Amino acid sequence: VLERIREALRASVVRVGEGAACSVTLSGGVARYTAGATVDAALLEADTALYRAKQDGRDRLALAA
Repeated sequence: VLERIREALRASVVRVGEGAACSVTLSGGVARYTAGATVDAALLEADTALYRAKQDGRDRLALAA
């Protein structure tokens, strides 16, 4: 689902001001919440994956290890 959202954003054009247009991209980190873990731990894993996605070239998704 996130990959389809990312692709749809990349294909769209956003108008800024009068006539100016720019593209939109999405980088994201995805983590799995497992029973017994804390929400903070899952968010930290997703955040780490997000920064890895940006470092790897942006406009991509990265899964937490």
